[in-house]
Amino acid sequence: MVEAVVMLAFCAALFASVAQGWSIIPALLIGVVLFAGYGLVRGRKLSAMTRRAVGSIRAAGMILVTFALIGMLTSLWRASGTIAFIVAHASSLIHGATVLPLTFLLCSAMSILVGSSFASAATMGTICMSLGLSMGAHPVMLGGAVLAGVYVGTGSPRSPPARCSSRSSLTRTCSPISGACCAPERYRSP
Repeated sequence: MVEAVVMLAFCAALFASVAQGWSIIPALLIGVVLFAGYGLVRGRKLSAMTRRAVGSIRAAGMILVTFALIGMLTSLWRASGTIAFIVAHASSLIHGATVLPLTFLLCSAMSILVGSSFASAATMGTICMSLGLSMGAHPVMLGGAVLAGVYVGTGSPRSPPARCSSRSSLTRTCSPISGACCAPERYRSP
């Protein structure tokens, strides 16, 4: 019961911030205070909660750096005219009837080659959206083709998840971006 009240209070602060157009930083700080208080009420030590919080920040830091680098790279491509150049030259090769399947295939192929759904959606997805919109394709259909292609490409057997080294017969699946280990899984020899 207390868990639900804490979660609802945090969600209310977050929704109020978004609805008013305020920064979500104060709402997140309220959440930290609420959840730390709940942990203290449940008998957890503040030092243990602080260690876990710092460990989570480290794990998320690599993802934030990756997002920042992808954002900088794609903005440089846009500013330098690379995407406009590709769209201008590809428009003579791609037609309105084939733009949706080609969007799916190109985003899937890029995701397999690059190994990152974020980079694929930010680059090939942007190119395909620009190209498709200039041909009159529906933006929702194009967005679906981009997301489906990226999803299929990332889930390809050619890009298996990274593994954590382990001394036991159990390994853990890891995030390829952050290297953070997730759920334990039985080791299967290749």
